[in-house]
Amino acid sequence: MKLDPAIIRALSLDPKTTSVATHGSSGFNATAKISTTLKDGRQKCFFLKTAHGEDAGIMFRGEHASLNAIHSAAPTLCPASLATGRSDDGAFFLATDFLDLSARSNAASSEKSSGMSLAAKLGKLHTTPAPPAPGYSKAMFGFEATTCCGDTAQPNDFRSSWADFYSKNRLLAILEKCERSNGKNAELRSLVQQTVDKVVPRLIGDDHLNDGNGVTPVVVHGDLWSGNKGRGQIGGRGGIEDVVFDPSAVYGHSEYELGIMNMFGGFGKTFFDEYHRLCPKTPPVEEYSDRVSLYELYMAVTELALLRLQSNTAADDSSLRTRLGEAKKAMEEFTQRSFHFFSQTEDPKCIYIIGEWMSVQQHIDDFIPSPTNQRLLEDLKDQISVEWMFHVDIKKKHLPLDAPIISIARYFVSRVQKGVFVEQFRAVEHFLEEFVAPKPEKHGWRIDNEDSDKEECVLFTGWDDVESHYAFAKTEGFKEFSKIKEYMIGAEIKHATRLDL
Repeated sequence: MKLDPAIIRALSLDPKTTSVATHGSSGFNATAKISTTLKDGRQKCFFLKTAHGEDAGIMFRGEHASLNAIHSAAPTLCPASLATGRSDDGAFFLATDFLDLSARSNAASSEKSSGMSLAAKLGKLHTTPAPPAPGYSKAMFGFEATTCCGDTAQPNDFRSSWADFYSKNRLLAILEKCERSNGKNAELRSLVQQTVDKVVPRLIGDDHLNDGNGVTPVVVHGDLWSGNKGRGQIGGRGGIEDVVFDPSAVYGHSEYELGIMNMFGGFGKTFFDEYHRLCPKTPPVEEYSDRVSLYELYMAVTELALLRLQSNTAADDSSLRTRLGEAKKAMEEFTQRSFHFFSQTEDPKCIYIIGEWMSVQQHIDDFIPSPTNQRLLEDLKDQISVEWMFHVDIKKKHLPLDAPIISIARYFVSRVQKGVFVEQFRAVEHFLEEFVAPKPEKHGWRIDNEDSDKEECVLFTGWDDVESHYAFAKTEGFKEFSKIKEYMIGAEIKHATRLDL
């Protein structure tokens, strides 16, 4: 692997004492580790992301500004971003301090850590007032760059009102993006507009929050779920710290951060008790949970459900196909998003549903009890049963649903081992990614977990056929990939093909 001259110039590196190697894996870009020897003989490492296309430039500029905004307020919470730009070969790049997530304890370092927990660091971040916005004499709600949540670009125009920002730059912005992609739906627009016109001012209006004094803008990570936190050493200095990464920052209400944290899980009562001692709930406190639920509306989730056919029903039953088709149409009309049904290869009596909802609440609280869904369940009760259903923190558009066959792997991990599992998975994911390319492989974490001691990672991979999966299992790359087993307490891997309805 060769390091582009533009990156060497941006980081002021000596090519003679610098090397670069692939490191980790990402769903959107190539990642690498740069190692160099400084003039004083010290070793220094950097983390590098590269990708082609203007969208990559937008993403990297947003992440560069996000990391540095967070690092400025809480230096030991995340690495600093050192450079972003365009390489000589036309690709965009982002270079940051190297975050070593493989470090396990402070015993390996002669330097001490800050001693601050993640809750304490986040509390500090969320109580540090934002600096004056560029071009303004005071702090504003918004951000200096467009940021990306996943691959969704988020407009961050500065506004003086938090309610105005959340309404226009988040709720209405994502609605308009959905309408451009899927067409307009009058009912959906009406519901979002009612939320903007009635719910937003009622819960987070500037004359309502904080006893009518509004809230002070602070920097929030913007995409803080359990997969974007860990423990590691930043830049080869200091001890092992609780850290965060992959931010999509904005200067906003501190509780906006808690929407995605609450929905995707991974932060328990002990964490929030400590956090709220440092960053108290905004008055009126009795509306705290309602505000967090409002902030959850912005985060789309993917449903994964397993249906089992009754013993007297065959998969090719025409009445079953008709009713499943009606269910598919009903969910698509309700969400304005596509849904897909898959037949399990190992047991054709099993059918998967994969589809996207605006939020868990939209699915559980709005659709499931609706008269339309209740009628469908009544019609299907003699033909199918719902074995299980849950939601995953991944956007459906990233899944390999057009592959001839997909594998659905459910990895069960002890909650206390989740951090090291995530680190190990990041280190070996590229072996699978390279084998199945150009078909994608994507993973996410189960959100609505009923077991407080267990987490579940779900991996979707596209294959030409089942034999291709077996072929991967015979490679040297699979030997490396299978090291994730060390941190698992169980697994279930199945295959499925698209069921046309």
